[in-house]
Amino acid sequence: MSATVIDRAPGKLVLLGEYAVLRGAPALVLAVGREVQVKLRPDAEGAEGDRAVRLVFTCPEIRVQDAEVAIGTDSWELSKARWPSPLIQSIVAAAVQWCGSRGRSLRSAHITIDSSSFYRDGQKLGLGSSAAVTVALLRSLLRSLGSEPPASELFALAKGAHSRAQGGAGSGVDIAASTYGGVLEYRIDQSPRPTHLPPRVECLAVWTGHSSSTPDLVRQVLQAVEARPGARAVFGELSEAAEQGALDARRGDADAFLDTVGRFADAYRRLGEECGVPLFDTAHDAIASAGTKAGAVYKPSGAGAGDLGVAFGRDESIETLRRSLPRGAVALDLGSQL
Repeated sequence: MSATVIDRAPGKLVLLGEYAVLRGAPALVLAVGREVQVKLRPDAEGAEGDRAVRLVFTCPEIRVQDAEVAIGTDSWELSKARWPSPLIQSIVAAAVQWCGSRGRSLRSAHITIDSSSFYRDGQKLGLGSSAAVTVALLRSLLRSLGSEPPASELFALAKGAHSRAQGGAGSGVDIAASTYGGVLEYRIDQSPRPTHLPPRVECLAVWTGHSSSTPDLVRQVLQAVEARPGARAVFGELSEAAEQGALDARRGDADAFLDTVGRFADAYRRLGEECGVPLFDTAHDAIASAGTKAGAVYKPSGAGAGDLGVAFGRDESIETLRRSLPRGAVALDLGSQL
């Protein structure tokens, strides 16, 4: 295949199940309308099977312009190449492994990665840009060889590559959203399954105004849960609420779902307190207060301590909250795939 390959993958908004998903509970996740775009232009002089593969990356969001990576196909010494980022190295390594198992090899190409819609004023929004990059880049590398792997195979490859780049952290819920789209119920080590929010329940994504580091927060919380009985007990409550919320969604029970989200939000707040980590920080707290006044239920979306939050409620309460958000908070139009 010599034509330019353009691939896209959506970001995610975690609706329910944060942290609990890491220990086997379900998470509900929504693929959003904002996408990473990868444009792969095969090198006119390079062909599959050449002794050397030359990949040239341009990634404006991480300030990479025409970064060249040369890989010898005899040894594939990936660790010795100068990579634009550990994530890109891990993605290419996964593609190389896939090729090796089929007697194939990558071919030289110029690759541009555009994740600009996942940022606001230079800050990550917390929409899972690294997962979307993983899925879109991995799929484009395979498609450039004329192969279109099934979603289940792409998901497994992307999940492994993303996990290795993060040092083993993360559940894969963001990879699931970027691979399959729609609204999913996700558990570790199980195939994601489509689900839906109950009828008449609307959600609103809110940007707190500042970013947080998901791997650092996950590490701190899990360490505290192992070491502190109080944190461990609250984690159990969080898992129970995640299980119930997934069931409420499947049943389409709006009242029960909103009540369960409220219980999950309360356990999420107390988990942060027990762990000594400000998951429900002042920004989230202010948005939650506005949500309560509007008749909506609000919780952080993802690892907390910044990034995004999500509010649930009926049409009227969501619109009231949208108009009454505290200073610094921004309602995001995510073009969701609900």
